[in-house]
Amino acid sequence: MTVLVKILYVVFTYLCGSMPFAYIIAKRFGKVNICSVGSGNPGATNVFRMIGKGLGILTFMTDVLKGFIVVYFSTFIDNSFFYSLIVAASVMIGHIFTIFLRFKGGKGVATGFGIFLALMPIPSLISFLVFNLVFLSSGYVSLGSICAAISLPIASYFSTFIDNSFFYSLVVAASVMIGHIFTIFLRFKGGKGVATGFGIFLALMPIPSLISFLVFNLVFLSSGYVSLGSICAAISLPIASYFSGYTTMKSMMFTFIMVFLVIYRHRTNIKRLIKGSENRFK
Repeated sequence: MTVLVKILYVVFTYLCGSMPFAYIIAKRFGKVNICSVGSGNPGATNVFRMIGKGLGILTFMTDVLKGFIVVYFSTFIDNSFFYSLIVAASVMIGHIFTIFLRFKGGKGVATGFGIFLALMPIPSLISFLVFNLVFLSSGYVSLGSICAAISLPIASYFSTFIDNSFFYSLVVAASVMIGHIFTIFLRFKGGKGVATGFGIFLALMPIPSLISFLVFNLVFLSSGYVSLGSICAAISLPIASYFSGYTTMKSMMFTFIMVFLVIYRHRTNIKRLIKGSENRFK
């Protein structure tokens, strides 16, 4: 396939990810603007709580299929795992920053599950089982989501998707990052993970990390925005990793997951940057 086709498909997947099924289903069947009730989040959980279990499950299924279908069919355009990750990132960004709701989308749990279901079917199903067990026993969707996320690399290892050395690096790195972002000592309100993430990648991928750090400084010194520098550094990391020879399935997958976490934690900064109201160092 030509490069143009690959690029157009990535753009298409962003638009697919941007389809706000929670908003559409709530408006069509519940006659409710889901963005103005409950948590205000246009996701399956809010639909489940505010409108009903049936429509909540329908929303969850449509968001899962949204992530699964575009990633699954990306293999017919380019069978490389790297391209599948680019498509996965595109649909995820579309879901979280949907153009149809002024860049205020869902949290990406259901869509993320659909993505991993296409990339790693068995680990994803195990992770989904963990989510249901925790949710049904505790009643907390958020706790179920966190436990499911933590269980995914473990399930991947035992399903032979990741070798021993990378598995231990992944578990340690992910544990540190999750602990920093959702620190229990501050009632799960931690930092955004940029500095901690840089330390993690400096140990795992020294050269790409230093290039990413250089990008941060260039953007920050030229614009005065720390958030913009952090976002650009995060985006540059997988590119620098690719051209530095870190092109294995495991390393690229881990890079994209961590970069997604950083960008997700900066979602409010992105909205302020678009509006021109972001804090700026002078």
